[in-house]
Amino acid sequence: MSTVSLLDITKTYRSKKCDVVALDGVSIDVADGEFLVLVGPSGCGKTTTLRVVAGLETVDKGEVRIDDRNVTDVAPKDRDVAMVFQNYALYPHMTVFKNMAFGLKMRHTPKQEINRRVAETAEMLGIAHLLDRKPAALSGGEKQRVAVGRAIVRKPRAFLFDEPLSNLDARLRVRMRAELKRLHGLLATTSIYVTHDQEEAMTLGSRIAVMNNGVLQQCDTPTRVFSEPANRFVAGFIGTPAMNFLDGRIERGDSGLVFRMSDVAIPIDASMSATMLAYADRPVVMGIRPEAIGIRAGNGTAATKCDRCGTGLQGPFCHACGSEADGPVDGCVEIPARVEFVEPVGLHKDVSARLPDGPSIRGRIPAEARVNVGDAIRLTIRPTSTLFFEPGEAGARLSPTTAC
Repeated sequence: MSTVSLLDITKTYRSKKCDVVALDGVSIDVADGEFLVLVGPSGCGKTTTLRVVAGLETVDKGEVRIDDRNVTDVAPKDRDVAMVFQNYALYPHMTVFKNMAFGLKMRHTPKQEINRRVAETAEMLGIAHLLDRKPAALSGGEKQRVAVGRAIVRKPRAFLFDEPLSNLDARLRVRMRAELKRLHGLLATTSIYVTHDQEEAMTLGSRIAVMNNGVLQQCDTPTRVFSEPANRFVAGFIGTPAMNFLDGRIERGDSGLVFRMSDVAIPIDASMSATMLAYADRPVVMGIRPEAIGIRAGNGTAATKCDRCGTGLQGPFCHACGSEADGPVDGCVEIPARVEFVEPVGLHKDVSARLPDGPSIRGRIPAEARVNVGDAIRLTIRPTSTLFFEPGEAGARLSPTTAC
C-alpha cells in the first residue's frame, strides 16, 4: 500500500487550432489504503488525472509522488500501479488464466507463484471455474471480474479504475459496486476510481474529488460533499434530483434578514444571520434540495400529527404513510405554484412545479401523496434547509452548514 500525491498538476493538450487545458493546478493527496473517487461531467479532467498518475500522460507542470518518491518522469511500468480500463482490455486469444497471469509473467515471476496468485484471486472473485475460457465466452460482468483480477494478482502499490462499470447493465453495476467495496475492505490497497456516476461515487468513495473544467472543486467525504458543498457547481452536481437554485436578494425585514424573490420572502435562519448580514442588499442564489421541499394543496390549520397514523409530521406529508397534512407545517414558508409534471420513482414521486412568473422547482414526496399535473399547489420550504451561494455557475457557498 502507498500514498499518492498530485502537486499542482497542469496539463494542456495542444493542437494547431487551439489549446485545451485539461488540468489546471490540481493538487490531491490520497492516503494509504484510501478509496478516492474522481467524479465530474464528461471532459472535466478526471480520466486525464488518472492517466497522469499511471504515467500514460506527461505533465506541463507539477509533481506526481507515490509514497515519498517523485515519479513524474518515471515510466508507467516502473510505477508499480495497476489500471483497470473501461473496455476491459483483455487479450482475446488468451484464456482467463493467461490474461490474469500475463503481467506476472512479464515480470519473470516464478511459475509456481503465478499459479498460486491466480488461483487465490480467481477464488476471491468467483471466477475459478472460468480460467480455461477465452474472453469471447464471458459475459460483461465476468470480463470485468477478470480485468479486476488481473490487477489484483500483481499486488501493486495502487489500483487505478477508469469507469470500470460503465459498460454493465444497471443491476449488474450495483452488484459489482458491492463487490469492489468488499474487495477494498479485504485488500485495503490505495485506490483511485474515476466515474461520472455520482451514485457510484457516493457509494464507493471514502472521499470524493469533484472536478469541472480541469479544476478540482472539492475533495471531502461523501456526507460533507452532499451537505456542505463548496460551491454551486458541487451542490448542483451531487444529489438526485439536483438541488433547486433560486435567484434573489438578501434584505432586512421586520424580524430579521430575509431572502426575497419577487413577492416571496423567506426568513434567514438565525444560525445564518451573522454570516449573511454581510450580503444584505446584494444578489445571491438560494439552494434547496428536492427532499427538503414539501407540497400541499389548499389551506387549513397547522398540523403536528398525521390524521391517518398519528406519526409526528416532518413535512407537509407524513413520511410514514404519505397522508397530506390538514394545514401548513409550523416553521415552513409556503409558495404558490402549479404542477408541470410528476415522475413516480418507487417509494417517492418527483414533482416539478412552476412558480407564478418564476422558475420551476422540483420536490420529492411520498409515492402515496395525491398530486396531478395542472394542480394548484403550495410548495413549503423550511428556512433551516436552505443554502446560499454567490451568483454564477460556480459561486462559492456563503452560508454555514445546514441540514440539507
